[in-house]
Amino acid sequence: MKRGIHNRLKLFSGHQNCVRKSLSAGLLLISLISVQAVDPLPEHIENASEEVRNAYIERLAKESLEEKIEVGKERHEQRMRFKNETIQHMRSEAEERIKVIRKAREESELLAVDADEASRTNLFVYAMCILLLGGMLYYRKQARSGGL
Repeated sequence: MKRGIHNRLKLFSGHQNCVRKSLSAGLLLISLISVQAVDPLPEHIENASEEVRNAYIERLAKESLEEKIEVGKERHEQRMRFKNETIQHMRSEAEERIKVIRKAREESELLAVDADEASRTNLFVYAMCILLLGGMLYYRKQARSGGL
């Protein structure tokens, strides 16, 4: 039984070695690919003096920096345009809401004025009805008592 466990451990450690070798080979392959990704210097610059190579590399770096700055400016301008468009859209929506609110307020004020006028009219009608009813009761009372 011990012998079986020992054999299993050997197989497992062999498997680990295979995985390690595969990972090492993969990392080596990736590093070779990334090294080839770098642009080599042109042949006439590579064969030139150190000063010429440094000047060429410095010029490339300067051009790259200028390109990065230009791209950065373009992206900034795009963000600012998007931001301004968003602000304009929000502003127009807010103005529309304000118009709707003002219109609703005016309508409610008109309804309130109408309600006041209706209330005054109703009060007048009620007063007239009470006076008429009072007058009728007075007339009947006088007619029964023989005063009319």
